[in-house]
Amino acid sequence: PLANIQVLRLNEIISKHSKNSIRLRKRLMDLNYHLLGNYPEGGISVSPRVPFLVKDQKSFIAFFANRGVEVGTWFDGPLTPPPQDSIFNFKKSDHPNASFVARHIVNLPCHSKMKDFHLKLIEQSLEEYALEYPDHFQIEK
Repeated sequence: PLANIQVLRLNEIISKHSKNSIRLRKRLMDLNYHLLGNYPEGGISVSPRVPFLVKDQKSFIAFFANRGVEVGTWFDGPLTPPPQDSIFNFKKSDHPNASFVARHIVNLPCHSKMKDFHLKLIEQSLEEYALEYPDHFQIEK
């Protein structure tokens, strides 16, 4: 039943995701955040979250949590959870790019249920964070 209703609303849901994603990505770019993903002009984003990199993941998450905005991280390393058994011969140091991204990646919601006031809260919080942490976009490997 719910799936049938969602399928009937699929175009509406995709349109809202895409509009919300474009709006947040534009604000992030204006503030010099490092966006992740390829967003060709005229393309449609169906992801319910916008991923990007921040200098200090923990301070970013705490700052937004204090404003009631849930920030996601997706990964805490190249593999989650990291294989513990020696048979896998897994060394985090063998994956420096994935480890770097895992330390800096965050994502913000842009799903279809978001209202304008949610988006405004996120945009305002992004601006406040950028003011409080002016070097927020200077991420070094």
